[in-house]
Amino acid sequence: SLIINELYYVNKLNYEKICKLKNPLLIYDLHLDVSNILNHIKDKNIYLTIDENDTLNYNEFIELLDNDNCGNLLSINNNINDDVELLDYFKNSDFNIRPVYNLLNNYDIIIGNEKSSYFYEYNLHYRNVLNVVSGSIDLILIPPKYLDNFNFSLDLNNLKYKTLIFLDELKIKKIPYKRVTLKKGDIIYIPYKWLYNIIFKEKAHIFNYSYVNSINFVCNMHYYL
Repeated sequence: SLIINELYYVNKLNYEKICKLKNPLLIYDLHLDVSNILNHIKDKNIYLTIDENDTLNYNEFIELLDNDNCGNLLSINNNINDDVELLDYFKNSDFNIRPVYNLLNNYDIIIGNEKSSYFYEYNLHYRNVLNVVSGSIDLILIPPKYLDNFNFSLDLNNLKYKTLIFLDELKIKKIPYKRVTLKKGDIIYIPYKWLYNIIFKEKAHIFNYSYVNSINFVCNMHYYL
């Protein structure tokens, strides 16, 4: 099903109930306090992952981004676990979206510019949430039933599968998809194994919250060993 559910956040219980429908969920009226995270990455000038292998500190990356007119720059798959202070800020900001029975948390900072894009990907976490902190993006969503139409490579470090797809390919293969525009303050829940692609409409910061519960951990235990 290509239904995108919408929810005006009332309480966590209601949110959990809607998430169980296993359709993407746009969440309104929910403010996650990320001010400490933003201040930390700027003030500490943290290092970001660029082109998967290289690193660059935040201020230098933003300066390059401001002068990039081709969408060639993107920072994603940033491992923040070694930054205890930053990790605590993420944990303190996500109570309203964190699953009740949660085992592991994974957080990422994604930054790109107009025309920046990454692989299509789906991850193996029980719950995956994107929070657009600044700017705007388009999000392409494809249901799990169509995964067999593509060849994926495993990114073991980040527990996700990724592949390169062009929109024309989706049309040729007659694979339905949803294109959703998200702007600053928008939050979307992406269910388990839904394939998605982020396309930046302008310079934007996205915080990615993903979670593993006990069942999810057991099902994917061989990846953790």
